[in-house]
Amino acid sequence: MYLDPNSVVVADNLDGLGKKDLARYVAFIYCFSGKASITFNKQEYSLQSGDAAVFVVGRLIERVEAEADLVVKVLYISSELLTLSKPPQSNYGLHGFITLFHKPIMHLTEEEAQLCQRDFAVLERRAKSTEHDFYWECLIVVLQMFYYDIYKVQIRLYGKDTMSLQNASISGQFLEMLQNGDYRMYRQLAYYADKLNITPKHLSEVVSKNTGVTANHWINLLTSLEILEHLSDPSVPISEIVYKFHFSSPSYFVRFVQKHLGTTPTDLRGRSKK
Repeated sequence: MYLDPNSVVVADNLDGLGKKDLARYVAFIYCFSGKASITFNKQEYSLQSGDAAVFVVGRLIERVEAEADLVVKVLYISSELLTLSKPPQSNYGLHGFITLFHKPIMHLTEEEAQLCQRDFAVLERRAKSTEHDFYWECLIVVLQMFYYDIYKVQIRLYGKDTMSLQNASISGQFLEMLQNGDYRMYRQLAYYADKLNITPKHLSEVVSKNTGVTANHWINLLTSLEILEHLSDPSVPISEIVYKFHFSSPSYFVRFVQKHLGTTPTDLRGRSKK
């Protein structure tokens, strides 16, 4: 089995949450002491002693402020390793991921906190045992055990999952297409429904039921976030952004930005220069 050696990164601070080279990684965090404030998906969350958290690193993280006495352990897992280590119960795996997207902070009981600390210690030890002949196989098994411990906490906090395997597969494949960047060219629901051999109406109903927001919301959210990132970089011409996202005209691009980001591309670019 071959994976990039940097598929797992261990850290003792939250600095990596803002690093572009860790985009598309998932950060698993345990807080030993202190506090931090994290703005994720336009919501502010407080991380404090005894909490565990899971954040998708990338555009959704807007701000991280850590107090001087913050003590954390962070494991960054790449999307490739996450896919390989996905537990067999994929329906709950997707449900758990979606739950964490909306509720990334988990307030643990004392027993859960002790178990989480042990999990992190084992994962860190395995991540550093790179000379083991079955390094990736062992790490994947340990990760799967860790995921199940997280799911157990989620069940206590939010109840059991009722998502069917079929609906989990539909939602998962849709989100995977978005993660691969299909939204840059395709923003019509019919494209994704056709790829999944279902009707746009059925896709919309399944995604809405299982993620809490519509399929169109996901498409427009990821498109808007990447456009905002490009507009924040003055070196990227607006004409290049229009081309990259396959807008039919500059005026259509302006209307999209006004609708989903609340102002014009020119205004957003002007703010980034201040």
